[in-house]
Amino acid sequence: MPAPRLPAPDEWPSWALVDRDLLSTAQDERPYLETAAALVTEFGELTALLARTQESPDGAPVRQGRNEAVLSGLTTRIVKLTRRLAAETYEGRGELQLLIDREIFTSTAALAYLLRGRSDRFEAFLRDSLHADRDVWQHLDNNRDLRAGDNLPQETRMRRRLERSFGLAGFDPAEFGLDEESGWPDVRGQVDAIGEPDAYRMHQLGADEVHGVWNELVTHHLRTDGDDLVWLGPKLGWSPAVVQPLTAVAIQGSRVMAAYARHLGHEVAEAFRDKYLDLAGRAALTDRMHEEYLERVDINLEMGHLGLTDDD
Repeated sequence: MPAPRLPAPDEWPSWALVDRDLLSTAQDERPYLETAAALVTEFGELTALLARTQESPDGAPVRQGRNEAVLSGLTTRIVKLTRRLAAETYEGRGELQLLIDREIFTSTAALAYLLRGRSDRFEAFLRDSLHADRDVWQHLDNNRDLRAGDNLPQETRMRRRLERSFGLAGFDPAEFGLDEESGWPDVRGQVDAIGEPDAYRMHQLGADEVHGVWNELVTHHLRTDGDDLVWLGPKLGWSPAVVQPLTAVAIQGSRVMAAYARHLGHEVAEAFRDKYLDLAGRAALTDRMHEEYLERVDINLEMGHLGLTDDD
């Protein structure tokens, strides 16, 4: 196996500072949001460097086995989504933050689950991934039979794409049973592999945004009066960006990527593991201080409702 492509000293991302004094005296969300955005940006760029360790030192790609390609693909997807998460944060689009956060956790949970098992988990991942494609393949077969063996041009293109996808996975679509159980667990089973008691709760932060259910509609897409009792019409503007999706990704994502770095070998682990764990620690500190800030805000609001002041 060729030596990994480790980053040069000037390639490492900037270290995101957590200013305790600034955060402990903050009067609004902005310092927390800026700190969390810097942390998640650091996570994304650190993970981009981790993904590049699978290239040769001269930048040429290295031929990978199927299972390693799955891990590499999930990691690359996480990088792209994390960059988009940071961008939507700076644009102030809270709804898209939560939606992207959910997708990042979906890939992170899958990566964690695969790292903790044997090759049968990769087989299950691919069978589950290709189940819908097998349905499309059967649909194309049925259409061809109805036309006495003729394929429409777009169906021919679709069939070539599916043949490539199945071939790279090592499967023959004709032998891929439509009713077979893949063995791939549900989201909770995957998230449990992260090893954190709150991981599933963090994963669910973006669930409403993905499915468009009532809570998302009333939170982000409908305007109400001050008492939330009367509908005032559609809310077409974006909701403000929030801190929690950012710290969640930086904490849980960093811990899983530290495990992936160990999987990639001693040299990669030595270069990346401590950086990820330090990042997770800074993100956890930011998250904890933000919760303390929110508690202070709640207390002040309650005092205001009671007509009290700090001097009372």
